[in-house]
Amino acid sequence: MLTQANIVAAATGIEERASPEEKSVEQVLFSYLPLAHIYERCMQANIVMQCNCLGFSQGDPLKLVEDVGQLRPTIFPGVPRVWQRIYDRVHAQVAAGGMIKSTLFNQAYKSKVGKLHRGELDADALLRHGAWDAIIFSKIAALFGGRVNLMASGAAPLSTKVGEFMRTAFNAHFVEGYGLTETGAALTCSARDDCYYGQVGTPLDCNLVKLVDVPDMEYLSTDLPAPRGEVWVCGANVFQGYFKQPDVTAEVFETDPQGRKWFKTGDIGQPTPNSMTPVRRWCSMKHRCEIK
Repeated sequence: MLTQANIVAAATGIEERASPEEKSVEQVLFSYLPLAHIYERCMQANIVMQCNCLGFSQGDPLKLVEDVGQLRPTIFPGVPRVWQRIYDRVHAQVAAGGMIKSTLFNQAYKSKVGKLHRGELDADALLRHGAWDAIIFSKIAALFGGRVNLMASGAAPLSTKVGEFMRTAFNAHFVEGYGLTETGAALTCSARDDCYYGQVGTPLDCNLVKLVDVPDMEYLSTDLPAPRGEVWVCGANVFQGYFKQPDVTAEVFETDPQGRKWFKTGDIGQPTPNSMTPVRRWCSMKHRCEIK
């Protein structure tokens, strides 16, 4: 059971991470994921709150590329399955282009992803390389209409190589997030200038997060090289309970001595070693889904 306040809190948490450019009324979101999915619902709420534009697909997956080309969105959300298909399609086209095309692409990609690994980002926290962008990557960005400046991945874990490829090839911010239906979709999100993929960033301002020991499964705060534990969350975005299931609802909530009501996600989290500040190092989580 999610209230209007839960959705507003989650959408506001996402908005607070947006750059000034992403809050412009010129921004356009491409909506093609099912509206019944909390991820799409939260993205739409965020766009409406910011008075941005919203464009819908025809509903035919086979016409997705055609829809994107017509709308030319600036914001493109997706799930790992979508990004993997794009990754596979681009690499298949490169391979079909022959040895010269493949060699040029591989050299260009190696050069740009090397900048990503070294943290050599420009003032916009994007990877840019004038020559390679003009020859190779502008054609790839054209698949999405050529205007995308933000791509967001959620709903499932994403492979590191795919995340790096999307950031490098499309010249756009590519962020990863983690959340559940019970948290209004939003819980954590990576920073725009984060160079590391395979982790889901830091808690949004709308909620608090902590890791709790699970002794029977040997997930402990004393684990090395990093503590591990079940992800618990409390905040304005956390749902009210399961419809007509008070017993199940009682099982997933626990109130602490300060009166805060914590939701037990059933997921295992751990701090990542490559976070950018001590605060982020302590809060960053890797989505494991090993309990749920």
